[in-house]
Amino acid sequence: MRMRLFISLAAFASLMLGLMPSAKAQIGITVELNRLNYHQYEWVYARVHLRNYSGHPLAFGESNDLKGRLSFEIEDSKSDFVDKIGTDVPPLEGIILNRGEVKSIIVPISQYYKCVNPGKYTLRAVVEHSLFKEKYQSAPVSFNIITGVQMWERIVGVPDFIKKDPDSKIKTRKYRIESMFDGNNKVYYMIIEDDAKVYSVKRIGFEINNSTPLCEVDSLSRIHIIVQAGAKVFTYLRYDIDGKLEEKEVYFKTDTSPILVRNAEDGTLIVAGGRKARKDLDYQEVEDKTF
Repeated sequence: MRMRLFISLAAFASLMLGLMPSAKAQIGITVELNRLNYHQYEWVYARVHLRNYSGHPLAFGESNDLKGRLSFEIEDSKSDFVDKIGTDVPPLEGIILNRGEVKSIIVPISQYYKCVNPGKYTLRAVVEHSLFKEKYQSAPVSFNIITGVQMWERIVGVPDFIKKDPDSKIKTRKYRIESMFDGNNKVYYMIIEDDAKVYSVKRIGFEINNSTPLCEVDSLSRIHIIVQAGAKVFTYLRYDIDGKLEEKEVYFKTDTSPILVRNAEDGTLIVAGGRKARKDLDYQEVEDKTF
């Protein structure tokens, strides 16, 4: 408990120091990330804190007198700057900072910058405003892009219900289950891809008691997954070929654990064993927040 308190106080002190102004600073800026390690195709998110030290209210708008800009400088492990995706920047229009006020902005970094190659990255946030001559930069934070350890894979055909071209070849995609350490926990990911594109990356659960996800694909090329979520709690997930979650159920272990059972005649899959869990009695629903 003391160690957790010490870490929390240290993180708070670091944030406050970052927001303290230098002799000339008009805006204090700090940045934090939601985790240390990210899967290669997972989006990276940053939370930027802005504090107004100018002594005047500060508004970000579209007019020339109110124009402001938030950008990032990201260096890879070779100290090369990461390329931007297009020309868009995170929007600041509509933000008003009163004197001394702090506001926070969550930015999907991967929407604006190409952070996909495995390696270590260093990120700084930069803010500018038409009222100030100088740009203001945060202290650097680091993160890692890593590839997971493959646990399971299956190549499936992509269903064609319309059959526009009956002579065309069957398209295929690959389901993969990987595990990796995100800086706090060992996490399981589901990836859907083909040779040209990654269609979906989902965090499906955590490693508990050295368990591994149970996975099967049905006759419609949908993936069914059972992943342990607690000592006696299991989560069942069903995704379509594009990674859309179609069904989610929580099960509780009884004399038997839930497993996937296939109907040999039509290829459908059902969950057998255990029973459906009772929310707030057998488990607590935890919201998956970015921060």
